[in-house]
Amino acid sequence: MASTKKGLRIAPGSTRYKLAQFALKLIFKRDWHYISPWEHFSVSAGVIMIHGDKMMLATRKGVEKSGSLWFAGGHIDAGDTSVEAGATREVYEECSIKIDKTKLNHDTMVQMKLIENQQYFEQADVSHIAFDYVYLLSGHEVSQLKDSTEMVGWAFYTEDEVSTLVIEGRLANHDILPTIKKAFKYAREHEDC
Repeated sequence: MASTKKGLRIAPGSTRYKLAQFALKLIFKRDWHYISPWEHFSVSAGVIMIHGDKMMLATRKGVEKSGSLWFAGGHIDAGDTSVEAGATREVYEECSIKIDKTKLNHDTMVQMKLIENQQYFEQADVSHIAFDYVYLLSGHEVSQLKDSTEMVGWAFYTEDEVSTLVIEGRLANHDILPTIKKAFKYAREHEDC
């Protein structure tokens, strides 16, 4: 086993390794030829909220990548009963909007935040899977909007404005543009629902 700064990695064939393999097969519908036995495996959920033809973003404060813009979301906690439950909790904590988890789109955009590259996997200490949902906000839900200690200055941006912000590097994740485009497409296709 390769050693890391934090200690030994979990051995291939261990229960944790098998669980990670199983989860990836469920998500991606295929076997993975290799998965690094990470010391830490985490899951987060983000909710891209759209009202009309605009996406809601705020400035991150006091957290990783402070000062950049992002949508509501965060890590799924042990007490969350599902990824969707964790997503709705994060939305409420970050912007005081109580969303209906049954209205989160079910065409979830899953991002594996590791490159499928053997050498990179060998060097990775952490694996992270992010579930990004699209949620179409009602006027009533928008009226609940408030800043939090982690997210301030909530504002609404058009697709072109968001694309420009991504290109300028003002969003917390620079490779999010394909996901943003999918979110706006979903909103256009479901605007009358």
